Amino acid sequence: MKHRAVQAGQKVVIIGFGELGELGEQGNMALQRHGLKPWLPLRRRDFMPAVVGALAVMAPVNNQPLGLTCLHRPGNRSSLTTAAAQPRPIPASTLTPQAPPAPPNPQLPRLYTFRRCPYAMRARMALLQAGRVFEAVEVSLRDKPPSLLALSPKATVPVLHLPDGSVIEESWDIMRWAWAAPDAQGWWARAQSPANLDLLQRNDGDFKRHLDGCKYPQRQAGGSITPEAHRDKALDVLLKPLEARLHSEPFLGGATPCATDLAVMPFVRQFAAVDPGWFAAQDLPSVRAWLAGWLNSPLFSTCMAKLPAQGAMRFPSL
Repeated sequence: MKHRAVQAGQKVVIIGFGELGELGEQGNMALQRHGLKPWLPLRRRDFMPAVVGALAVMAPVNNQPLGLTCLHRPGNRSSLTTAAAQPRPIPASTLTPQAPPAPPNPQLPRLYTFRRCPYAMRARMALLQAGRVFEAVEVSLRDKPPSLLALSPKATVPVLHLPDGSVIEESWDIMRWAWAAPDAQGWWARAQSPANLDLLQRNDGDFKRHLDGCKYPQRQAGGSITPEAHRDKALDVLLKPLEARLHSEPFLGGATPCATDLAVMPFVRQFAAVDPGWFAAQDLPSVRAWLAGWLNSPLFSTCMAKLPAQGAMRFPSL
């Protein structure tokens, strides 16, 4: 998510890049980072194409960073655009889910999830790709359901509650379970190479730490590293090695994707949204094409289906 807060006379607008659902929730945080008074209420229509003072603002649509159609003041016209990578197509054959294994009983596995959490995204995509039928509960991070707290004291998403009563609390373990029987297409097997396990460790370790450092600078009070330094370190620890891998092969599984593609992609997506202009200017053409391919895939679109605010719902299938 990238916001620019612009003050025009007595009016303030937010120019955002990211998905619409994130704008309303994070808009006030963007204003506060710029030292501006929070703007309430934040409504979906506030981010539709509109003219406020001398500013013409275009909202993001369909999770794609569209940038601004124009941003100008009388007598001083300028434009602001975001470079778009050509999506790397995801082979249709790899997006065909495997036949779901027979459930041990009619009860479905229940996934406690949060739509924008990258750990939850990777779990949902794995379950979908493996053909697992499951129901999902959207968790409010401010009001976690008692059923989740009873299953997992740490109550961080994702958590998968299986029909036999067992609980899986880590996203990578949920992905392992998704392809446990059988892994006919080799999604899990291809992720077990030393190179892919190293990339996963980089992503879940130092890269995630530096991602948080540049995305949430307000949480780094007293830290000695600036958001820009965190950003540069994130580039070195993961994105440059990822670019080298994807320059020589289309996916982390080689000619076809693997579990590592799904595990890493949500975090790269989140990093790219922190400052889309900066990300577009980096020498990462293969990473941008790989990311764009996933963001435009049916798998990701289904993964991002919105759930009701309360209660469980059978999750849509591919």
